[in-house]
Amino acid sequence: MSKFFLISLLIFNLNKICAQYDSIPMSKNKFQYGTRCGFYFTSYQSSLIYSTQITITKGIHEFAIGPSFGKAPSFFQPFDAMNYSKKKRLNGFDFSYRILPNGQGKIFDFYFQFDYLQKWGKGDGYDIIPNYPNLYDQTKDNVNVQSKASVLLFEYGFDIKFLNYFYVGTSIGIGGKFEFRKYEYETLTQYNYKETLVEADFIYRANFGFRF
Repeated sequence: MSKFFLISLLIFNLNKICAQYDSIPMSKNKFQYGTRCGFYFTSYQSSLIYSTQITITKGIHEFAIGPSFGKAPSFFQPFDAMNYSKKKRLNGFDFSYRILPNGQGKIFDFYFQFDYLQKWGKGDGYDIIPNYPNLYDQTKDNVNVQSKASVLLFEYGFDIKFLNYFYVGTSIGIGGKFEFRKYEYETLTQYNYKETLVEADFIYRANFGFRF
């Protein structure tokens, strides 16, 4: 957590220093189109998530939408073990709204960004169920877990521009996650159940893109 606040403070100070001389007057109010690719990490997924978005920019406002790819999300409880597919597959869609409070810069673009992420995934594991009243008599059953989640995040970051049209950037953010899970037992179907989770979430992001 201390690293999170340290990075936030560093980005904030860079914004103050560079905004004084780097901003370009926003006299050009035309649309700019582009693509942004990158990866990010949140508490929902078990590994890095890769995303590709189409961007539309006008003035200090930018909208982006696109799919994301990655491994299955993390399901640790109440199971003793989970099996995850090593394949990276389509696992959601991301929508972002970005505002550049200082306007577009010659080299640096500092921004605030609001994200709505729609995610899904599944995993397989097993559960050990005691047969009452004899606790030493236990039944092991395979369990399939399906998950759908809506994630709202607020980011703060910056881009470094080069060759007029290209940029690389990074950002961090915090927010919340609303997740729905369904547990289906292979044999002991009477133990099937559903649950809803509301939790805090965070994001670390790195990206590369262009606008023209």
